Amino acid sequence: MSGDHLGSKRRRDERRRSATAGSPGGLALNFARNRDAGIETALQQGRTNPDPASRIEAYQTVDRLLANNQPHLWISQTPWSVTARPGSMNCATPVLPDGTSGNGFSSGSFTPAQIWISA
Repeated sequence: MSGDHLGSKRRRDERRRSATAGSPGGLALNFARNRDAGIETALQQGRTNPDPASRIEAYQTVDRLLANNQPHLWISQTPWSVTARPGSMNCATPVLPDGTSGNGFSSGSFTPAQIWISA
């Protein structure tokens, strides 16, 4: 193939690529590398429009389009766990500085700063 043909193909591929999809093998916020002009347009409107009502409408459009498109199909679960030695305190039942109970390890994440070792 000639160099000009490869440059033309590259430009054509770039026009079809999503701004958030990234190149195969590279990092991307758009994990499925979904390419949908309606989603891209709504995302840009949501990111750039200063009017809160317009932004809400734009992101609702993204939600509707993703629901129809379904670029992700999660078919597995990730087992989350925290393993600690005896005497490790505050792993599962954190107490916040004001004395109230924290959320603990309920959503697959926790804050290591809350853990301490008893004497």
